[in-house]
Amino acid sequence: MAMSTVEGDPVHLVVSGAARPPLVMDVAANRRAVKWSRRALAGRVLWALAVPLFRLSPRLMWGFRRGLLRLFGARIGPGVRILPSVRVMIPWHVEIGAEATVGANVMLYALGPIRIGPTATISQGAHLCGGTHDHRDPTFPLVKAPVTVGSGAWICADAYLGPGVRVGPMAVVGARAVVVRDVAAHTVVAGNPARPIGERRMHDAERADPVTHAVAGECGVPAHEVVAGSPVGQIGERWSHAPAGGVERVPVFSGDGRDGPATPIP
Repeated sequence: MAMSTVEGDPVHLVVSGAARPPLVMDVAANRRAVKWSRRALAGRVLWALAVPLFRLSPRLMWGFRRGLLRLFGARIGPGVRILPSVRVMIPWHVEIGAEATVGANVMLYALGPIRIGPTATISQGAHLCGGTHDHRDPTFPLVKAPVTVGSGAWICADAYLGPGVRVGPMAVVGARAVVVRDVAAHTVVAGNPARPIGERRMHDAERADPVTHAVAGECGVPAHEVVAGSPVGQIGERWSHAPAGGVERVPVFSGDGRDGPATPIP
């Protein structure tokens, strides 16, 4: 393959002695194309006038920014936290679920729909790109594509999500990763282009007994037993006062259960 140029002429690619058609862009046709309705253009002008209110609002005015976005058609759930430096291209294309967080200097380039699930975190400098162009068409038409971030997912600092990408629930996109393909749920990806590097696993929640505050193991605790320790071992049985006012006593045991059955305490 060879490339030749002549001043004033478009670039020609020569493959096996045959010249390909010249690669030219029809910029005039691109600029004549109608990309937005008049209503959408009017909305974008009004939003541009409202942006200073959004960006100059104090950090802790979470409710004010939620309300301003809702005023312009965004679907914002309760408890959402959006920092004032976030850039939102077209708010009525944005949907953010309850308790999600959008960090400093995030770009929500919502030419197409951007959906962020509940409890998801979009860290500082991330770019969610809902628009691109068809580079194979000489008129370079605008393509509006959705971007979806699942519930509980974490998009780390400076990461880029390309048009049409879906990040599954609880997935993690590493810092400065470039994501151009879907990310499965619970998957950790990193790099450029982003590739899977692991699986997200949560620490086991400690299930504590309300009386002994012991950490319960995989097995359940039988009725009337008293357990303590980590791992849990039987230390006795629960007893209660007899109905007649006396005490109905049951054996109490010691030991953690790891070295054999617990032994009665005299």
